[in-house]
Amino acid sequence: MLRLTALAVAGAVVLVFALSRPPLEPAPSDRAAALAASLMSPFCHGMTLATCPSSAAGELREELQVRLAAGESESSITDSLAVRFGTDLRGSPKPEGVALWLWLGPGVAGLLLIIILARAGRHGNTDSESIGRTSIDTELAARLDDELQQLG
Repeated sequence: MLRLTALAVAGAVVLVFALSRPPLEPAPSDRAAALAASLMSPFCHGMTLATCPSSAAGELREELQVRLAAGESESSITDSLAVRFGTDLRGSPKPEGVALWLWLGPGVAGLLLIIILARAGRHGNTDSESIGRTSIDTELAARLDDELQQLG
């Protein structure tokens, strides 16, 4: 019993120690790999920098690792690469200026659609007996009944 209690206490101490440590920062090589996977290659059309087999892409991947290891932020690296190779490197437009509407457009359109549908539902006729019935429909139905009685 004493042995089991000692194991439980030791396990609890290890668990508290493990949870109290700050999360480890990813290694520069892991961060460089993630950044390369998010950027389009300026050397291989339609491929990310991570998957491009060219030697120039390999050199650029090494440059990413060196710059990240030196403490440069991913956003500043991406911005400088966009200046060197063009904004297509990002793979999607940066949400600013006219490109902001590309990011906001679908959300705004969806919101407008919800508003339109909500208003249509609120103003719609919900009486089950009168759905599809108007005074013209009632008059036509009465006239049709009269003509059918005259035929039969």
